[in-house]
Amino acid sequence: MVTNTPYSQEVLQQLPSFLRLQQEVKELTERIGLLLGGASLLEAEPLGPVQPITEHYNVLTTFLRMVQSPPLRLHPRSLQGLRVVLDSDRSACSLHHMGHFIIPTTFDPSTLQGFLQSHAPEARLRTHRHKQVQVEEDSLVQDCVETLSLGGLSRDSTVSLVQMISCCRRLMELRPLLGLLDLQDLHLCVSHFYSVTQDGVLCVPWDWRA
Repeated sequence: MVTNTPYSQEVLQQLPSFLRLQQEVKELTERIGLLLGGASLLEAEPLGPVQPITEHYNVLTTFLRMVQSPPLRLHPRSLQGLRVVLDSDRSACSLHHMGHFIIPTTFDPSTLQGFLQSHAPEARLRTHRHKQVQVEEDSLVQDCVETLSLGGLSRDSTVSLVQMISCCRRLMELRPLLGLLDLQDLHLCVSHFYSVTQDGVLCVPWDWRA
């Protein structure tokens, strides 16, 4: 049963505006992606309330005007398969270790095209490597869950893929010993410290010591 409170009424009143803005943001994102050689434009953070999505809409609108005048001369599919994140806290373009471009929301259009074109090969290489590491992590997590009869195995957002892989490998090396313990239905979360959550999830540091 939904309680009819002033807050819920306000949320319902804002819903049409949010849905309209959400559609306009989607269309802007697609237009910008085409101008950026077919790259996918990612959101730095999930969009929720109307105010944040309004701010994001304004950022996209300003960014679109900047890449349109003068327009970037990129082949429509030259950056297809690559990703771009807009970051208002950055002052210069950079390439993330996972392979996506990080572009400041205010930039010099004359330098953007050269940066994207010159770093595209490295971006594809890093993206490919990241996907390979993701596949390896998924495989190791599944092996750990099945071999140790865990209820689940996850990692904190602050733990990297490489750190998670290292932790899983060590868990597998100790499976003869861990197999003697009753780990049935235990959910393990790889983090940076030891703790137990209210839900009963056991957190262990990725570089734990036996």
